[in-house]
Amino acid sequence: MSIRRFEHKEVVPAPIHEVWNFFSNPDNLNQLTPAKMHFRHVFKTDAEQVFEGMCIVHSLSPIAGVRITWVSRIVAVEPLKRFVDVQVKGPFALWHHIHAFRKVDEYTEISDILYYAMPMGFIGDIVHSVFVGDQIREIFSFRSKQLKGIFQ
Repeated sequence: MSIRRFEHKEVVPAPIHEVWNFFSNPDNLNQLTPAKMHFRHVFKTDAEQVFEGMCIVHSLSPIAGVRITWVSRIVAVEPLKRFVDVQVKGPFALWHHIHAFRKVDEYTEISDILYYAMPMGFIGDIVHSVFVGDQIREIFSFRSKQLKGIFQ
């Protein structure tokens, strides 16, 4: 199993508490996911902020006509600093996503560090090189564009 690392950083023109409140609310994930992925919540708690142990169930279609269920668990939360989600069930053999936030003057730096691995050995590696790697980069590019509109 090849464990990959993807890192994305950006600075948004908003104070850290506003950015934290937006990112730590699971309902806002819909706004940060491209429409073509047909993302929707299947189950989540009524909590408006992530908490350690929280489970969220999503449904999405990364490939036209193929719907998958993705179960995430929040395994760490440090308010205004970071939270970590891991995939419990879904398309990856490993998914560990660190969302970190840092005050930079009156702005906020958002850092994402993602460790992930494809299932199915070399077949998964081929699927990654043809499709998944580009899709992950596209999702974060879409998110950056959305954030520019949200935090202006």
